Amino acid sequence: MPILIALVSLVVLLTSIPAMAADFCLDLGGCKYVGKSFLKPTKGKCKPWQGYVREDIGIGCPNGTTEGVACVNAAGDTLRLSLTTTAPNDVFFDDVRIPLPAFEGGTDKFFQLSTGTPQSFTAKKWEPSSDCPPTSIP
Repeated sequence: MPILIALVSLVVLLTSIPAMAADFCLDLGGCKYVGKSFLKPTKGKCKPWQGYVREDIGIGCPNGTTEGVACVNAAGDTLRLSLTTTAPNDVFFDDVRIPLPAFEGGTDKFFQLSTGTPQSFTAKKWEPSSDCPPTSIP
């Protein structure tokens, strides 16, 4: 009987521990955004986003920390993120919309505070997922 009680206790303990979320990576106009321990929200829900942008001087991606919110619409067919990235010498804003479940063909309306010039980029899930998170973290 004590073994049965111990087994039941172990099962209850293990099923009550929340699953650890993996990092979630996006390709926004070639810039790699990493949401640390992020799980996509369910239909009609929102979740906070915290992470960073991986620096890529060649295409103008800064090292920076990123915060914001991610929501899935009530229909469950669009992921929308509103992100603010703080880099050493500038601040960037992204309004991202990505179709679900494909994670392809989305848009990123990007605004750089220092230039005041809005731009539009493509938005999709970062592939290959094996490089999420990248080996180099700022």
